[in-house]
Amino acid sequence: MNLEMAQKHLSRFFKESKKHESKELLDLARVNLGMIRGTSSLGDLIKWSKTYNYQDFLRLKLKYFNEN
Repeated sequence: MNLEMAQKHLSRFFKESKKHESKELLDLARVNLGMIRGTSSLGDLIKWSKTYNYQDFLRLKLKYFNEN
């Protein structure tokens, strides 16, 4: 799956859905675009964690994903 291409098309879909009065269409576009952006960010995090040591990864996780 090409995430960049999906994000491009879903961004366009989101912009177009803003022009219509359908809240359902706008919600659908927003959710799908958010899922693609989140998946892209997760991929970057996984790549980063493979190139750095575990302690750096753990510090990053505790800083940004605090479970308290």
